[in-house]
Amino acid sequence: MLITVKLTDLKSVILKIRKVIDMLAKMVLRMKDLCATDSFDDGTAIVQGYSGSETDIEIPSLIRGRKVTEVIWSYTNAGKRIKIPDGVIRIGKWAFSDCFSIESIAIPDTVTSIGAAAFENCNSLQSVSIPPKITNIENSTFKKCKSLKNIVIPSNVISIGDSAFFFCCSNITSVTIQNGVKEIGDSAFVGCESLESIAIPDSVTSIGKSAFYDCSSLKSITIPSSITNISNWTFHNCTSLTSIKIPNSVTSVGYGAFWGCESLASITIPDSVISIDEDAFNGCRTDLIIKR
Repeated sequence: MLITVKLTDLKSVILKIRKVIDMLAKMVLRMKDLCATDSFDDGTAIVQGYSGSETDIEIPSLIRGRKVTEVIWSYTNAGKRIKIPDGVIRIGKWAFSDCFSIESIAIPDTVTSIGAAAFENCNSLQSVSIPPKITNIENSTFKKCKSLKNIVIPSNVISIGDSAFFFCCSNITSVTIQNGVKEIGDSAFVGCESLESIAIPDSVTSIGKSAFYDCSSLKSITIPSSITNISNWTFHNCTSLTSIKIPNSVTSVGYGAFWGCESLASITIPDSVISIDEDAFNGCRTDLIIKR
């Protein structure tokens, strides 16, 4: 039996075959460029870097038949858009630190742990979503990520670590912290110079030292009634802050808490406050009205 094939159909088949070949070639290239991949007896693997030059990188979910469960990309200045596969549960400490070219990274919902300083100095990073199983934003996680355009801290997060967003809000005017967060660490938002407002939910019971130090555009902030202490340097040099209400739950105001808040015209301190450091309002307006 004679079978006839149209020339146009043959060309279409050839094009499809070429696309498949190109895709397989890129997969082989990516596998070749993955650096120092560790394998373990339990059938899992860790990707520890990349030596290629592609801008769009999709990390494979399997390497040599082993399931990728952890990614460490540190000091690999390659790739603008990175996709981490489903099945990865850990992003290691300093995993993407100093990866200056990364603009976006897709993190799957399977991730339960993101290590300290994981994205430190990723100064081109514009967007990242915190997965639903993450409960802690570790110390320095997004430190100096100056290009971030949006920060939403979801309700599954319990704590924001020290220096977590240190000098990273050059383009962000507001930060959303959803109810569920209990702790904001020391220096968490230091130097977020474009940050104008932040609402702290009632779930927060602790705000660390220097948490909003040098947030020079911060105009308003709500301190929840769950806070008992305003720590040292908390609002130091928040030069745009015009007013603030201290809730009845607060019992002490620490050293330099409002130092240099030169736009602060008045502040009401409730009877619950029994200790105010003598330098709490140093550098404020000489006509600052402190109401008791």
